[in-house]
Amino acid sequence: YAVMLKPLLILATFASSTILFFSTFAPDSGVVQPTSYSTTQVAAITLTAPWLRLFDSFSFSLPVLIIDPDLLRSIIIGASPVEGWKSNVRIAVDEKYRDTKISAHDDKLDVIYYSKARSDRDYWLFESGNETRAMLPFDLHSSSLVFLPSDIRMFLDDWKFSQFIECQVLLNRNSTEKHTIPLSFMHHLAELRDFIKERRARLTLAGGSLLGWFRECSLIPHTTDIDFFIRAEEYSPSIRADLDARRSPYKLFRIYGTPTDSYELSINVKKAKDVNIDLFFLYTDANESYVGGLAWYTRKKYKWSYPRIESLCTADLLGHLFYVPCNTKEVLDMEYGNWAQDSPSADFVWYKSHRNVKENGEFSREEMKGMRAFG
Repeated sequence: YAVMLKPLLILATFASSTILFFSTFAPDSGVVQPTSYSTTQVAAITLTAPWLRLFDSFSFSLPVLIIDPDLLRSIIIGASPVEGWKSNVRIAVDEKYRDTKISAHDDKLDVIYYSKARSDRDYWLFESGNETRAMLPFDLHSSSLVFLPSDIRMFLDDWKFSQFIECQVLLNRNSTEKHTIPLSFMHHLAELRDFIKERRARLTLAGGSLLGWFRECSLIPHTTDIDFFIRAEEYSPSIRADLDARRSPYKLFRIYGTPTDSYELSINVKKAKDVNIDLFFLYTDANESYVGGLAWYTRKKYKWSYPRIESLCTADLLGHLFYVPCNTKEVLDMEYGNWAQDSPSADFVWYKSHRNVKENGEFSREEMKGMRAFG
């Protein structure tokens, strides 16, 4: 009888842990989840006995997500935990457990509470007393009640850029004002965000799209295109190749510049061809950050300069998570000047209306052969 009872107890413990996991970490019903983040297979996590002993020593009473950067780095490099692990371990706990004892050693934990993606937003929100962070949902690896990001390297990279910034309604508009780009187009932008994220780059709001988010928490009603930038250091050839593939959901109709100089890709969503999306590449040197542009018929290059954009933050645009420069206000100040006042898109000339634009030489005819103007 005792021999039969032991495996039954183990099975019951596993079942209760599994139920608790799915009630805590599973997505809310009705939420449209983003696609997988990576096009490459992530190596499986194997926790060694010292790590298992460390986690067991906390005697967690509910599911916890390990988000401690130092601890996670030690795991991925194969190091063993320092004996006793002197510093507090940072964990994330579902906000529904705010008033619940987490462990027999709560004094050794640095706790941040999170809420999952919901029907009105496609990201997880992490909140503590002095910070708010946001991240797209990610896969988890479990060991009893302890959970870790399945792709620890990607998690650590994303965590660095996860500080959350709120938009501000600084310009009140007539709620009945019609948008040139329908707000329903946002789901296509979220799909593009995930497409770019799969290729290990971050789609960051730029130009009028950044202004619309910061000033109005929306798209500017009269804007006619969408602007993003991708940091040049995140470029990989797969971005262009996969956008241009026959089976791609996008039509790549314009390729200006080169990855090292004034690169710009312009695309349509094949299912919604009337909206142009411009992907600029952001370069940063010791003095400034900048994007480039090209006047096709004259071969003239243009340069839009910004204060150094040293880090990215996260932002909510109509329920979807995107990246923005952490110093957004300074970027908009340099680009638009009095940006709190609306200016009609029809009066805006791309190569001269910005305050931060100037001519920047020209491409040779030979260089132009590798570019594309009209798809």
